[in-house]
Parts: sequence; structure tokens; C-alpha cells
Amino acid sequence: MLFNFNLMLKKNLTEASLYAYWRFRIMFFLMLGYAALYFIRHNISFALPGISESLGYSKIELGMLTSTSCVIYGFGKVISGLVGDKHSARVIFSLGLLCSAIANMFMGSTSSLVTMTIIWSLNSCFQSMGAPSCAKLLAYWFSHRTFGVHWALWSSSQQIGSAIIGICIAAFLPILGWRYAFFLPGAVGMFVAWLVFAGIRNDPTAVGLKSVEEYDGAPPVVKHAGNRRKKTNAKAADEEDGSYGLKTFADLVLRNKMVLTMSSANFFSYFVKMSILNWAPMFLCEAKGVSTLSAGIQAAIFHITGIVGSLYAGHLSDKFFSGHRARVGFIFSIGLIISMAALCFVPAGSQVLSIITMLSLGFFIAGTQVIVGIAAVDFASKKAAGTASGLTGTFGYLGTAAAGIGTAFLVKWGHGWNLVFSSMLLASCLGAMCFLLAWNTRARAFDDQKYG
Repeated sequence: MLFNFNLMLKKNLTEASLYAYWRFRIMFFLMLGYAALYFIRHNISFALPGISESLGYSKIELGMLTSTSCVIYGFGKVISGLVGDKHSARVIFSLGLLCSAIANMFMGSTSSLVTMTIIWSLNSCFQSMGAPSCAKLLAYWFSHRTFGVHWALWSSSQQIGSAIIGICIAAFLPILGWRYAFFLPGAVGMFVAWLVFAGIRNDPTAVGLKSVEEYDGAPPVVKHAGNRRKKTNAKAADEEDGSYGLKTFADLVLRNKMVLTMSSANFFSYFVKMSILNWAPMFLCEAKGVSTLSAGIQAAIFHITGIVGSLYAGHLSDKFFSGHRARVGFIFSIGLIISMAALCFVPAGSQVLSIITMLSLGFFIAGTQVIVGIAAVDFASKKAAGTASGLTGTFGYLGTAAAGIGTAFLVKWGHGWNLVFSSMLLASCLGAMCFLLAWNTRARAFDDQKYG
């Protein structure tokens, strides 16, 4: 009953107004749900010091806990995408959020490291159900000509969720203890899961509206390897969607060179991002002579400008490059390379230049990452949107693992930071080459629907 406004809307609003209402509603609950997923995932970072102090576990033991869950999350995304493209994204997204919230409640109730590792690994499985489902829902509700900016807007919810958990836990953790870093977010997650399930619908036809292709004045386009067919009505398209299986997955994703190219770009992008997040504060303190407080502020700036960078990249790919997403990714990659080089040459003690370079790094790296997600969905078609998004996520978390292990090795082996920055510059250049390979490629829908 809470969200049952359909009868009133149908009587009083035009089709355009109905579409605007539902798109706003879908975006709101997608952002709310995805921010909640980060709320019940990044909370472990704040709980680890308390767990170590009260239960006596070493950093290595706790590091194994987080590393195991990270690997499971990465590989879980492609599996969740495959399942999500065949079944209801609304159910899978809500169920993943609910189960993740319940896992948090159990996490706060145990003291066994083995049990914690199992629970948090399960939590990673449930977490992996989020992004691919959101990718599918976005593809079914928003047209190609505005897909970039809407994807970027949804993507900003991860920074919002991460920021909220940091503020909330900083407020109540010293008073209530580390277990409530799981209990309270878990309770919030369960409530948000109910809101998301009630608020979201799988596609416009579920609420009596035309499909997004019909609403934009063109028939849906479904791509098959070696055989492109146009469907002239929503029902036919829905029948095609119901046939999604392993062969279609292989045709649309695994044999799709552009999806694999974007996945490779995501590997390099995540390698650079996580190297910066993990090591930049230490680098700034040791090599540039900044204070710990200043290093923390600069790391925060990195996140804030990331929101702006992702929104701007999405907007550019829609409005100025007419769906040629990779061109925007290449431009942002060049900006990332220049920013990385600039950080190497910032004089020690120069706070202003250091802040500017960190601001620039956050802007450009977020732009490249959001373009990867948008382009992968474009190249795979909306039929395989979840799987394509999941595959790029898996590659991204392989890049995260490489950044954690590889960067630490380079710091030790290289006796300094030169090799670390050389590896990040190399990864940035390889990412730029991936975008360059897809320079002239865009979704077929832009040509079929005469978007530009």
C-alpha cells in the first residue's frame, strides 16, 4: 500500500509525466539501495581495530578475512550478473541487500575468527548481487541517449554510502563498541531492503508503460552473434529476454571483444585507484612531507572530486560524443596520466600543489571507471547488462588484488616509491590503450534510433 499510487497517476498524468515519475522513483531507490550496500560493507574497516583489540586477532589474521571476502566478491559479480539477466533484477537486488544485512547481524554476534571469515565471505556473495542487478534495471528504464549521465548519477551512491558509514560509526563506535558497527547498519539494511523491493519495478511494461525503446520512438534491438534481429513490440522483446542462457551469455559477453576490452580497462583502472587509496597517505607523508591530517584530507578530496568526475564523464559521453563512450574514457585516461606524473614532481612541502594533484586524480580516475560500466552495458546490449557489468567488476577486483599485493612488493623491493608510481603510470597507459581500441565503437542503438 505504501507505494501504490498507480491508479491515481494513470487518471491524472500524461505518459510523459508517468515516465518522469517512475524514472525518478527507480533512480531514487537504486541509489538508496546501493548506498545501503556500501553502508553494510565498508563498516568492517571501522570495526577491525576494535575486533583486534578486544579479541586479540593479529593484523595478518584480519587481513586474510578481508582478502578472502574481496576475492569472493569479485568473482561473485559475474555469477550474479548471469543469474540476474535471466531472472528478476528487483528480487535479486532486494534479496542480496536483505541477506547482506542479516549477515551483518550475525557478524556482530560472533567472536570466532573462522566464523567471521565464513560470514563475511557470505556477505560478499550477497553484496555481489547488487551492481549487476542495478545495471540491468538502469538499462531497462533509461534510454541510450541519457544512459551515461544516469549511470554516473547512480554510481555516485557508492561514495555517498561510504561517507555516511564513516560519519555514523565515528559518532557511535567509541560509545557502543565494535559489535554495533554491524548491528546498527544491519538493521538499517533490512529496512532499506524492504523499501527497495516495494519501490522498484523491473521495467516500464510492469507498470503499464511502453518499453523504453518504444517510448523513444524506435523498436527494441536485440543483438545475436552473426544475426541481428529487430523486435517490433515489447512482448516479442520480453520473449527474447526469457531465452537468456549460457549460449547467449557467451555470444553477448564472452565473445564480445569490446566487453572484454572494457573489462581489461577496468582492471588497470582499479589497480591505479586502489594503489592510490591504499598507499597515497603513506606516500604523501614520507615523500612529500605532509602531515597525517593533511594526508587524510587529501584522501577525502580524492573521493569528493570522484563524484564530480563520474557525473561529468557520463554527461560528456551522452551529449558531446553521442554514445562514443571510449573516447571520453581515453581523454580521462590521458588526464589521469598527466595527474599521476604531476604528483611525482610536486616539491616536498608544497601543500597546495599536492591537494590540486589529488583533486585531479580523483576526478579523472572516477571518470574512467564510470565510462567502463556504461560502455560495457552498451556493447553487450541491455539483454546482458547485468552479466557485462558483473564481468567488468570481476576484472576490477582482480586489479584490486594486484594493487594490494603488487604495490606492497614494489615498495619493499624497490626501496622507495619510484617503482610504485612507474607501475601506476604503466597501468594508466594500458588503460588508455584499451579505450583507444574502442574509439570508433558505440551501441548499435545510437545508429538505429538516430541519436547522433
